[in-house]
Amino acid sequence: MSQKQIYSGMRTKMLTVIKESGRNKNRCILWKCRCDCGKVVDITATALRQGQQSCGCMQGSVKHRQTNTRLYTIWTGIKRRCYNTHDKSYQKWYGAKGIRMCDEWKNDFMSFHDWAISNGYTEELTIDRIDSTGNYEPSNCRWVTAQEQSINKRNNVWFTYDGETLTEIEWARKLEVEPTTIKRRFKKYGSPYGKED
Repeated sequence: MSQKQIYSGMRTKMLTVIKESGRNKNRCILWKCRCDCGKVVDITATALRQGQQSCGCMQGSVKHRQTNTRLYTIWTGIKRRCYNTHDKSYQKWYGAKGIRMCDEWKNDFMSFHDWAISNGYTEELTIDRIDSTGNYEPSNCRWVTAQEQSINKRNNVWFTYDGETLTEIEWARKLEVEPTTIKRRFKKYGSPYGKED
């Protein structure tokens, strides 16, 4: 174990090694690492060889035995999308666009956990931001089904008819037809009902 090689790009559970960064006061070699939570820290080669898995952000959750739960995976996923510049989602939709996680949740998994449980979380639901341009915070998040979440996507197509504005999917569900039928009807007739209107 003590001879395990440390190198740039090496991964532990949540850490990516960036480069060697000097020595600490005890003359131990330090490596600069980026945690999936977004924090950049210096960690000793010894700690990396012994399997240190995060910058320390996991410690509060470990004592609660939550690290293998779906909710913990959701929490780390949010942090990765918001703070890990190497994550594809960071670049396209989240961190690079200014989306963040509130400090209350970012710094304390159990705060996120308690909010989730008291706001209807179940294993079948996913987290959804009510305002898709807003942050991950209690006032802007809810638990919804995957189908409900699809309605809140940025790239949804919205149609208005007779004062009612719904997404293509919502119109399709309301009229019990395929979404492509709704798109075709609006394009040709200007209504979700088509020529029958």
